[in-house]
Amino acid sequence: MKFQLQAVAALTLTTGVAAFCPTPVLIRPVSSDLAMSRGEDVDMGKAAMSFMAASVIAVSSTMNMMPVEPAFAAASTATVEKVQPKVDKAPKVDLKKLAPEERNKITAKQNLDLSEQSLKEYTKYAAEAKSAESKAAGAVKAQEKVVASAKKAVITDSDKLSSAKNQQMPQAAIKELSVKAAQSKETLKAEEKKLADLTKTASKAASDLKNAEKGVSQSKDAIKNAKKKLEKAEKEYKNYTKKVQEQKKKEAEQEKKAKAAAQKALQDEEKKIKELEAESKKLAALKETSQKELEKKAKLLEAEKKALQKMKATTK
Repeated sequence: MKFQLQAVAALTLTTGVAAFCPTPVLIRPVSSDLAMSRGEDVDMGKAAMSFMAASVIAVSSTMNMMPVEPAFAAASTATVEKVQPKVDKAPKVDLKKLAPEERNKITAKQNLDLSEQSLKEYTKYAAEAKSAESKAAGAVKAQEKVVASAKKAVITDSDKLSSAKNQQMPQAAIKELSVKAAQSKETLKAEEKKLADLTKTASKAASDLKNAEKGVSQSKDAIKNAKKKLEKAEKEYKNYTKKVQEQKKKEAEQEKKAKAAAQKALQDEEKKIKELEAESKKLAALKETSQKELEKKAKLLEAEKKALQKMKATTK
């Protein structure tokens, strides 16, 4: 089988999960070819079966994430026709906006899902291919018996014709035996052609079965690899989220300390203002007291001066 790596990163980033699903193929089991070779009517709707191609993509990131190998490729000997892929309508995620660790985790999970879907489809295909191969092999064996019987009939009719000629039987009898011998040969020719067609169909059925079994094996290997990659991506994502949480915690602590420092500075400033206001009030009260005392001293001084003048006037 041929492998194709569906690695179209641009498409993936714009369409999300749908970018991981290439157009699947519909394979007609060889049982339908067998039925056609016998001239029977075939319900192609029931005869056809589909399987999806599991392809993967490695999204560019800071880590060395390798894409998962395709789980299988279409069987080269099978009759195939394209059908529309069945993709569940899921919310689209803009991978460009995600951290590389989260982006790789999503990609790895998508790859695993596709590989598991591939195994499911291939297992179903293998079961149908095995049934078709068994029927085709049985048809070949049955037709071989028919051909062997037809060969015996040719020999028998030929011997009868030779015997009739040797015994110089009537021409009418010889003519009748000649016709019968010719018919036997035509029958043998037709049966041999049917055997050749059935043999070809059986060979194709065996090839389809081999491809299906190979696809199952490759799908299992792809699942194994995808699980390893997912496990690695989840571990890296866990470490990433742990670092993010630690960083957030650190920033929260820093912010808390900054707020506490700002609050303390505010309290200190308010305390300083209160102290200054108290001192100002104290000084204002002291100034008022000093002013009254000064005015009192001034009046006393004026009174003393007047008394002194009176004393001088009296002494004269």
